[in-house]
Amino acid sequence: MTLDAKPGCREVFAALSAFVDGALPDSDCRRLEEHMQGCKPCLAYIESLKTTIRACGAYQVRGIPPPPPAVREALRRRLASIYAGGTKRRKR
Repeated sequence: MTLDAKPGCREVFAALSAFVDGALPDSDCRRLEEHMQGCKPCLAYIESLKTTIRACGAYQVRGIPPPPPAVREALRRRLASIYAGGTKRRKR
């Protein structure tokens, strides 16, 4: 992505993820930084984006509990029936 010499907010918003990820060329980073110095909405947006990235990075997936025995058994029977050719697949 190459930014215009004086990017507008829409262009800045479109480039902010790449900016935060460090994936923009230095010249584009400078243009974004210059724009954001005088643009409160863009500054608020990038702070929100950074907060979201930090929150996602801190999130830890814990083990998912196994389904109850009755659910496992119903699933096993359904799959056995499908693989045996005894049941047609349902249309959605």
